[in-house]
Amino acid sequence: MSLEPFKPPTCDHTITTMCDKPSMPQRIFFYGSLYMMALGAGGIKACVTAFSADQFEDTDPVQKHERVSFMNWWWFSLSVGIMVSVSFFPWVQEQFGWVWVPAIPAGIVGFVTLSFIFAHPLYYHQIPSGSAFTRVFQVMVVAFKKRKLELPPDRQDLFELCLDHPEVPSTPNYRFLHTTRLRCLDKAAIPRDGGTPSFGSQVDTSNWELCTVTQVEETKLLLGVLPIWATNIMNSAVFAQVGTFFVNQATTMDRSLGLHFKVPPASLILFISLTIVIFLPIYDKVLVPLTRRCTGNSRGISMLQRIGVGLFISTAAMVVAAVVERHRLEVASSHTSGSHIPMSVFWLVPQYFLVGLYEVFIVVGQGEFFYQQAPPPLRSLGTALFFGNVAVGSFMSSFLVTVVDYLTRKMSPKHISWVDNDMSRSHLDYFYWLLSVLSFVFFLLFLYCSVVYKYNYIVTPMINAWPCTVDPPPTERTSYDSFEQDAQVVPSPGDTSPPSPPFQFFPGENRTNMTNNATGMEIILTTME
Repeated sequence: MSLEPFKPPTCDHTITTMCDKPSMPQRIFFYGSLYMMALGAGGIKACVTAFSADQFEDTDPVQKHERVSFMNWWWFSLSVGIMVSVSFFPWVQEQFGWVWVPAIPAGIVGFVTLSFIFAHPLYYHQIPSGSAFTRVFQVMVVAFKKRKLELPPDRQDLFELCLDHPEVPSTPNYRFLHTTRLRCLDKAAIPRDGGTPSFGSQVDTSNWELCTVTQVEETKLLLGVLPIWATNIMNSAVFAQVGTFFVNQATTMDRSLGLHFKVPPASLILFISLTIVIFLPIYDKVLVPLTRRCTGNSRGISMLQRIGVGLFISTAAMVVAAVVERHRLEVASSHTSGSHIPMSVFWLVPQYFLVGLYEVFIVVGQGEFFYQQAPPPLRSLGTALFFGNVAVGSFMSSFLVTVVDYLTRKMSPKHISWVDNDMSRSHLDYFYWLLSVLSFVFFLLFLYCSVVYKYNYIVTPMINAWPCTVDPPPTERTSYDSFEQDAQVVPSPGDTSPPSPPFQFFPGENRTNMTNNATGMEIILTTME
């Protein structure tokens, strides 16, 4: 802090350990600044990923393919930034003092903010559709109100608005097909007293009394990703060890690099960022094209498969960490001196490497999955789920440490905890084995959830492509439950005929662009696995 009124009293620790404490206004200013940074980071991280991905046009196959690579390069750039901050700013602090450490990032953020404001008109913007939580809560409230009603046998008896509804200007320009999962929520779309049929309503409706099929399906999608979200919490708990116990291990080991340089314990995180920077381009430019030839998937492997590989590697990272810690304890038991144990800190590199490797798979996979599977106006909420997973995982780690510390200290004859502050007496290797077992259990739960999970299926007609005065053509199916594809219905140039409902695609059918000669409609398919 460079403002004199907010600086704490100076204190020379070489002379005395009794220093004057900062005043209450100084504490408020200091902690308030930290919390403001956390609040700003929370708002930016949840929105900037979704906003950046929105710049790629869904109806353009080339841009949609580029968006797949965008997620990889997005996290690549973040890792480069972490490498720069971890390696550059400690040097700045030593050479110029603490004032310049926050001043330089503040200047960069200010420049980027001004650039964004000036370039704002050039970006594509999603039309605001209100609070995501309100839309979800409306469906649940209305479904509860109508819990005693019987579901109609025909999906077309459920309520839906046309795209250009005159009395609802905020109607989104997309539609979700009805699905048979979570049928209890469908009651929110049942019109009371023989209400108007689907796709043809001309009445003004209250979302607290009647919801559309699209709104109900949005709620189903968000509820559907929650099991996947929950099974990834333990992975975030594993990552929380990087900034805690991994660093504690490093402080007890020989950190010499050459004759005159000692590696700072916290700087070992560079190996994680370095792994990401090296392997993300390899994954995007080598592994994806190779696996694409075998799977036919534009991503090489599906989003859930990518997350699954990352979860397995995170379990392996904990196993390696437990083995290395066991060796460290053996070396420490034979070392009676109070100095660092004669074991190089670079023994920890394999576990850092595996953490970086599983981030290549799981972090990018999660970000892409929660973005893609969220409804278009709720995609920032989808990316917020990812970052919320990291936060909940950190709390999970703290909870496990507290419980393990209490139980193991109570059961130990010498009252020594597995996670004791004295690293030579603790059994951190046991704690790592516990994390590896829990990670593997969550991995098995994830496998089950991923098998039963169904990818979203969205139909996006253009405005006025399905007029309110024209009923949709009859179909043989009353609902659509294949979520293997993301089908988008785009009218051909000059065509004014009402579009046919989307085709139902099953595994094994042709996944290339198809044309319906009867209506002149192009069906653009994009694999969503």
